[in-house]
Amino acid sequence: MAALRPVHRLNNEARRGLHRERVFRDRSHPFEIYDDAELFMRYRFRRADIMNLVDMVDNNISVAERKGSLTPTLQVLIALRFFACGSFQLVVGDLFGVSKATISRTIHRVAAGFARLVPRHVRFHPQRETEAMKVVFHAVANFPNVIGCVDCTHVKIATPAVNEHEYVNRKNDHTINVQLICDADASIMNCVVRWPGSVHDARILRESPVFTKFETMPRPLEGFILGDSGYMLRDWLLTPYIHVANAEQQRYNDSYCATRCIIERCNGILKRRWHCLHTGLRYEPGKACQIIMACIVLHNIAVKLRLPVPDEDDHPVDGDNDGNDGNNEGGVPTVTGRAKRDRLVQRYFSGMDMTGFDATSSAWKVSTGVDGIIASAGVDTTIVLSSVAMTTALTRVST
Repeated sequence: MAALRPVHRLNNEARRGLHRERVFRDRSHPFEIYDDAELFMRYRFRRADIMNLVDMVDNNISVAERKGSLTPTLQVLIALRFFACGSFQLVVGDLFGVSKATISRTIHRVAAGFARLVPRHVRFHPQRETEAMKVVFHAVANFPNVIGCVDCTHVKIATPAVNEHEYVNRKNDHTINVQLICDADASIMNCVVRWPGSVHDARILRESPVFTKFETMPRPLEGFILGDSGYMLRDWLLTPYIHVANAEQQRYNDSYCATRCIIERCNGILKRRWHCLHTGLRYEPGKACQIIMACIVLHNIAVKLRLPVPDEDDHPVDGDNDGNDGNNEGGVPTVTGRAKRDRLVQRYFSGMDMTGFDATSSAWKVSTGVDGIIASAGVDTTIVLSSVAMTTALTRVST
């Protein structure tokens, strides 16, 4: 037996030596494999855009340099691929030749880096740019003075270990209920990403900084935000008539619905561009919220770059309002909101004829003074009018 001990010791040392040896699989860099079109299909951005994204988060995702560590560029590509396809981490790991654990850490690190950019990339426009955006909203269906549309959308998450029941929504899924306010270009100007799925849309808005700011004079912006019937009616937050009493109110509702569907289109584009939000996130709430915020930032960057929406089948839009008429809040603000809505109907929707409306016609430009409004706002006329045409066309298709 004594003679066998050195052999056992040698075998054990050999095993320890094998454990100490680190094996790195080859990683084929996507930049060396794919052209811009293929990169866009897989990562939703072009080569130059991806490099700019890396620069945005480089300081937050760089790790100590060691043999085999992932470069910031590869980290961003891994995260973008996961956001875009929503595939299981193991599939993404096989693609890049790294482990599932490394993929998970990388996604979380990159998501946290982009989530920190929300204040810079998700914000309301200044009043001058808002005036130009009102023109684009008005072009959809003649609804005046709109600065944004609000709605919530649910993102599925893993079953939480704490307060699990609070995350169960009306469809019996565990979700985060995400509030979005978008402009006429489907760019997100405000987001609230922290509430569990059982919380109603109206409460999320009521407890958000946006509500406090617009309830306080002077308001940050002049104009209306459109919300569905689940929201409280205010003189800055307009909802539809539930019980239509006359033709004017019906015209208001028709114009309202055609205009407000932009937020539904925004939700659809967000989840189509970043498919992980559609399929669901296998993360606990904190990490899931960071991924959602990262996707919102990346969505806005893509909108600003005027990148096309991925050519995929549309995903269903969440129908998550409670179907009330927004008048359950009571008090003076609601009364004021009713009065504001009624005056708007009398001024803009009495006897109007919306047949044959063409937002891109010369007659419409002259009658609305759109060129002067856009010029005074200091915005490129060509860009805004192209947005008018695109928004009008897409809205008509969706309705």
